[in-house]
Amino acid sequence: MICFELLNDYSHICIHGFSEKSDGNFSFQPPRDPGSARSSWEKASVKLGFDIKQVVRPGQVHGDRILSARPEHALVPVGESGILEGYDGTMTAQPGICLTGVFADCVPVFLLDPVNKVISLVHSGWKGTVARIVVKAVRQMKRQYGSKTRDLVGVIGPCICREHYPVSGETAGLLRAVCGNQQDRFLKPAGQDAWHADLAGIVSWCMMDAGISETNIAISGLCTLCDQGRFFSHRGEGADTGRMAAFLALVS
Repeated sequence: MICFELLNDYSHICIHGFSEKSDGNFSFQPPRDPGSARSSWEKASVKLGFDIKQVVRPGQVHGDRILSARPEHALVPVGESGILEGYDGTMTAQPGICLTGVFADCVPVFLLDPVNKVISLVHSGWKGTVARIVVKAVRQMKRQYGSKTRDLVGVIGPCICREHYPVSGETAGLLRAVCGNQQDRFLKPAGQDAWHADLAGIVSWCMMDAGISETNIAISGLCTLCDQGRFFSHRGEGADTGRMAAFLALVS
């Protein structure tokens, strides 16, 4: 289980973690074994110290909707029946609720407002990145909880790196529109009508564009495809591979 130094500085406010292959598979979707997945969730709850009955799990449909989670959103068993369809991000100011998401190359984003004690966890694939979901999360934290961008802290967890993430010219064009005059920094030619895209870099740029200070942003730099012994990778191992999980909860 990986913890991030920047968030460790706020361990009195929140608990967090990002699983590795050694922590098990966290996806219940076939052909994966639901019993094994349930065991992974239960072991993670013990390791990190969150209540397994207070887990909030978005359906992750590669969109840009973010749920402001309340206790009733967590009152379901861990498993497919517990997924909240239509969302790719969650946030809460309620202590004890554990925000989660599952990943195997897409970008996990942890956001913390340590002043107002608000957290958000975002799943940002290329479609969510084009939709600027992390910017929308920041705006929602400001609007609903009174957060100020100068206080926000953001961490980008393990995801696929630019060298292993080729995209079509069409997709590159959509991503180029997001990063503006920084496009040459995040998109590199990879052959005819193909580009290598730095999703983590683009998401980090979006966080700064939303007003978060660069000094309050950390990128793990860990690639899910480079290190398949440590991480599951959709691009490296196929659609049926397992999923890591991200966890973020306010201390009760």
